[in-house]
Amino acid sequence: MKMRAVLVDDEEPALARLRQLCTEHPDVRVVGEAASGPTAIDQVRRLAPDLLLLDVHLGAMNGLDVLKALEGEELPQVVFMTAYEEYAASAFERDAVDYLLKPCTPERFARALEKVRDRRSLPGAATRAEVLAACRALLANPATGARRDGLFLEDAGRWVFVDLDSIDYIEAARNYVVIHAAGRSYCHRATISSLEHGLDPLRFARIHKSVIVNLNRVESIESDFNGVYVMRIIGGASCRTGQSYRGRIQELLRAPAVRDRAI
Repeated sequence: MKMRAVLVDDEEPALARLRQLCTEHPDVRVVGEAASGPTAIDQVRRLAPDLLLLDVHLGAMNGLDVLKALEGEELPQVVFMTAYEEYAASAFERDAVDYLLKPCTPERFARALEKVRDRRSLPGAATRAEVLAACRALLANPATGARRDGLFLEDAGRWVFVDLDSIDYIEAARNYVVIHAAGRSYCHRATISSLEHGLDPLRFARIHKSVIVNLNRVESIESDFNGVYVMRIIGGASCRTGQSYRGRIQELLRAPAVRDRAI
């Protein structure tokens, strides 16, 4: 019997990737897709899928919000997706749920589906309480499951802890981000949008679609004739802002702490 699946992710490349992975499994049929929490809720209610591939971080509405909205209704098998290598991932090493780290490999996706197939044969294996608890574990520490004062990043085959205060700026590199901190650069598998959700907006600012800066590391801010700002970082690096972020930079300049450093 085919598994009827609904895919939920707010980034089209991620949805396309999931769609492709599903085509490699003849017993999976995609019956719906959603790029937001409300659409996901509607699709689950209307389509009653067997499998819900659910991105944990959906912007205004996260995966936990989606599941809470379905309270009292029949829950499909849920496989969570996240751009973070969660420190709390041990919460998923149980029969109730699974999670996929984006970008997901075909092999990892196949293992998740095998786990779903096994669960479907066990009546009552996935309880709502277990699913909600696992989702809360993912959301508890959104910045790669790190301690609140830093990030756990993979570096040359090992995981290292990078203090937030040491980060100068972060750059997007397709499905990765490059984190510049304390004279070193770490290439970490995550999208810049998902990483932004786990950072304190009072300390870190998105100044370009591909750049986040640590405001405590900004030494000065200059503007050019095109209305673009250049942020000089302590230590010598510089970051240019995007045109669409001009209003955000002007707000920052009106903030006393940033203004005093930039003068």
